[in-house]
Amino acid sequence: MIPSMEPYVAGTTDFHRPVYRTLTSPSQVRLEARRSIFIGLAAPAPDEGVALALLADARKRYSDASHHVSAWVIGGENRLQRYSDDGEPQGTAGLPVLDVLRRQQLEDAAIVVVRYFGGTLLGTGGLVHAYGRAAAMAVRESQPVEMTLSDTFRITIAYTDYDRFRHQAEQTGFLLREPSFGMDVEVPILVKAGQGPRLEALLMDCTAGAG
Repeated sequence: MIPSMEPYVAGTTDFHRPVYRTLTSPSQVRLEARRSIFIGLAAPAPDEGVALALLADARKRYSDASHHVSAWVIGGENRLQRYSDDGEPQGTAGLPVLDVLRRQQLEDAAIVVVRYFGGTLLGTGGLVHAYGRAAAMAVRESQPVEMTLSDTFRITIAYTDYDRFRHQAEQTGFLLREPSFGMDVEVPILVKAGQGPRLEALLMDCTAGAG
């Protein structure tokens, strides 16, 4: 069963992102605010199915919790932002969690904040602060990283040219993977999308056109 979510916050088509920020790994943090316990869960979410799975797992693991608040931003061609207050007063839970993702310009990322009510009302401001802080702690623990859309090329080059080419390629910002050594050197290289001609020019220059 898919839980009830707030309407789409934003949606744009043909959204291309050669560079974007996302999360490195799943995380879990704990925050106590006036006897209420908040458990923040954050994880990479390349599609909405992964985000929904994170929420479903939180509901299962913490089935006795008072609320399971969630928010996610899925990038790509159809950009999607969703959030849910899950029974908390409108605007006090899901939106502050979503704002953490927005402020840090994160995409393909999901957050769930589980709350165990401690018997003391936090008020509107208290809820906003607690949910936002738990979300921010979870994001920090997940170690945000910048991703760059890349193309991969496999270069074949003579041993005599390899060291010079490797040095200049690394100085240019290309990322060389582990080479294979046979009759010649074969090495996979990652370059930013659209920079293939620049790599080709460097290869031709370093090998006098033989690479």
